Amino acid sequence: MKIYCRVNFKDKAERKAFIYTLLISIIVSQILAFIIWYFFGYNKFFLLLISSFAGILFGYKGVKKKA
Repeated sequence: MKIYCRVNFKDKAERKAFIYTLLISIIVSQILAFIIWYFFGYNKFFLLLISSFAGILFGYKGVKKKA
């Protein structure tokens, strides 16, 4: 079973939405990791990067089709 089986990579709109979702989640997690590092003094960059990537792969449901 593929982790990303819910993504139809042949559909251009869905592929674009999936890539944008990955990029946004990675950027947000890295900003959060920087804030945690700045205020609390411990580094969690790699942990948040991997967890955001895994969370999107397991939780992505695909693009909702308009009726």
